[in-house]
Amino acid sequence: MKKLIWCISAIVCVCCCLALTSSAGATEKVTLDTGKVTKPSGLLQVDDKKKSKMYLGVEIRAWFVKMSGQETRTSQLDFRNELGHKNKELNTVILTFAENNKWRVGYDSYTFIGDKAIFSSQSFGGQEYLSGDEVHSEKKLTYWKINFLPSYQKTEGMNFSWLVGIKGYKMYSSVAVASDRKAEQSYSAVVPSLGAHYEWGGTRSTTYYAELSGLPHSGKGYNYDAELGVHGRISPNAVILSGYRWLTIYGENNNDQMRLQLRGPFVQVNCKL
Repeated sequence: MKKLIWCISAIVCVCCCLALTSSAGATEKVTLDTGKVTKPSGLLQVDDKKKSKMYLGVEIRAWFVKMSGQETRTSQLDFRNELGHKNKELNTVILTFAENNKWRVGYDSYTFIGDKAIFSSQSFGGQEYLSGDEVHSEKKLTYWKINFLPSYQKTEGMNFSWLVGIKGYKMYSSVAVASDRKAEQSYSAVVPSLGAHYEWGGTRSTTYYAELSGLPHSGKGYNYDAELGVHGRISPNAVILSGYRWLTIYGENNNDQMRLQLRGPFVQVNCKL
């Protein structure tokens, strides 16, 4: 995952350089016969900003997730290999408000259930699990985010925005053989988030984007959310989008540790109300 974060960070850095280059190259022009100063046509004009209207948008996403991770409580259990958690389709609803999607509110609620026999004896969360025990495991994740995307540099061909916001998650975990042999734990955090969003393609019907956000939080925890995608506009108020998303959450509670990775392709429909 660290290599992935570095790769996407490099993409965002290149996007920043392109934004700065576009800004430097778009200089003012002086008309000799009138002496008037004119702005290059590629930049968004002040009058254009005034014409932008406030609106409410809804984004509905189907995410085809590959899930992996581990939880360490005395000993370590792998979510897939030892607890039997499988891939699944997840659904997300995102609300956007204000011009050009400047405010975005997202909410995810996922549940993973696994049933599998333990390979070898384990001591986990104060409970002893013997080799061959049929273990039932549940992982319930609630994840939300509120982001603000102020346009740093916008032209007809591209839009670079910083991404500033706040994220929160709560992860409930349980491992049980029977009602009297059950270990439970929860991990949660509410943290600020910083990142960048770069979109290119301008007013064309097909545009592309890259986004990365996240920050480490108290202790050794961290949360990173990244995606790459392509928009296809089918009407003035509707867009079809597809791409690939990565979500990594690492949390701690006392001496217990949890690392969850969700990644996979998605399809999405954006509607402007």
